[in-house]
Order: sequence, then C-alpha cells, then structure tokens
Amino acid sequence: MLTRWSGLGGALREMEALQRDMDRFFGTHGGRNTALNGRHGLLWAARGTPEVVVRDEGSSYLLTAEVPGLGAEDLEITVTADHVTLSGERGTSAPEGYRAHRLERRPWKFSQSYALPANVDAEAASATVKNGLLTVHLPKVPEVQPRRIAVQAD
Repeated sequence: MLTRWSGLGGALREMEALQRDMDRFFGTHGGRNTALNGRHGLLWAARGTPEVVVRDEGSSYLLTAEVPGLGAEDLEITVTADHVTLSGERGTSAPEGYRAHRLERRPWKFSQSYALPANVDAEAASATVKNGLLTVHLPKVPEVQPRRIAVQAD
C-alpha cells in the first residue's frame, strides 16, 4: 500500500521524460519515419514520404497525397502505364528581403513510386495541388475499364 505521496510527482516526471526520450529514439512523433540528424548525432522525427491514398473510381484511379508547404513548382509527377512516381522538395529559405531568426521547419525531400493494379493512360493523367493536398487523376486505359454487359433473356 502506498503511504507516502511526496515522491510520486518526481516519478511521474521521470516517466514522462523517459516517454519523450523513447518517442525521440523510435521516431514515433505523429507516426512519421525517422532520419538521422547529422547535427549532434541525434535521431529526430522527419517526414518521409507523404501520406498517400489510391482509390479505384471505376474508370480511373484517384491518388491523393498530403504535401504540406509544397506548391506546384515543388512537385514532380511521372506516370507510366502501371506506375506513378511522386517527387518533391521543400527548402528552408526565408522570403526575399527577410532573415530567419529561428527555423523550425526542416527541409523535406522525397521520391516514391507506387504500382497501380491496372494500366493507366499516362497522356490523360492530370494533377492539382490545393491547401497541401495533391490530387492525381489517372484514367484507366479503355481495355481495363469496367464494362457493363446487358443480360438477355431466352
């Protein structure tokens, strides 16, 4: 039975500090990947590849990716018949005429390819980015698009 409460606060602080150290070591801040930070030899949570969802919309695939802070000029998308590759880069430069006194936003560079379950028409693919959300529309080639067949009675 616990009869003395005075030491409990210190133990809780130590447990919280241990949890922060474990999060930092395993890179579990927000579920992101970890990267080795050359400065000080510490591990820090860094963005790996964007969070991506690919949906089958029947006649096309719709790929959405979270790309906060990136604009159209920062992104490159390459589409082949059965793959799509997303690449992007964000720097840490301050706007022209300003000097940064504190930088909390780390540079971010990624490139990731995604295999598609069926061939797409690369020439008809399109992409937009708005409010940190990239949307890529990938129409399927006519040969693999679903086709409705009428059933006839005898």
